[in-house]
Amino acid sequence: MKENYNYELIKDYLDGLLDSETSEKLRMVLSKDETARAIANGILILEDRFKTDEEVDKYLDAQLAKNTNFIRASESRKRPFGFLKIAASIVLIAVSSLTIYQFSISSVADIVDKELSNPYQAAVVTRGSESVSNFEKGILLYNEMKYSEALVVLKNEESQRAGFFRGLCQLYMNEYQYAIEELKNQDLETSRYQEQSRWYLMLSYLKSGQQDEAKGILNTITERKNHFRLKEARRLSALLND
Repeated sequence: MKENYNYELIKDYLDGLLDSETSEKLRMVLSKDETARAIANGILILEDRFKTDEEVDKYLDAQLAKNTNFIRASESRKRPFGFLKIAASIVLIAVSSLTIYQFSISSVADIVDKELSNPYQAAVVTRGSESVSNFEKGILLYNEMKYSEALVVLKNEESQRAGFFRGLCQLYMNEYQYAIEELKNQDLETSRYQEQSRWYLMLSYLKSGQQDEAKGILNTITERKNHFRLKEARRLSALLND
């Protein structure tokens, strides 16, 4: 087993703190190196399982007390809640398949379902019922989760934003192939909804079982430091390449 993994660099990658060049290099490492992926997943498990630094410290103290022979990474600089201990415990997870309190990391399906359980909220500004446009009527219905009704209203609208919300309606109605056709429209690549359309297109591909297409989009998303779902994208990318 390699002992010189840069745990802090992996943590920064998952948190979206790295520049694009470093992120791409680390993404390639994670796609090929099983132990590096296990370390990334170990970090995510800790983040999922514990809500405070004190909880993390308590767990890690207990784990390291039982497994002191695995402690490595003496050159790591300290993080606020004892990153040296986190690194050592992650090694334990990576090499011995330990789980934290029998808690396993979220699956791809878990993450996707969580994303879809919190529908994208559309902003709409109206100036009274008499001046509400057809598009605004559709968006109001969309925000009320009346997706089939919103589709009827939006079906003849030809704007980029109408296409984006038609795609979302179909995604939330579980009509994934129709959602894909709407969201992969090239017009959206030059619209204000570019980031959002790529994200929800990727989710549509995953829900329809088209993992290769989803991976391609995730590779693009993870290269963008300021993407609105960067952390979730990197988590999905790590799981899909595992």
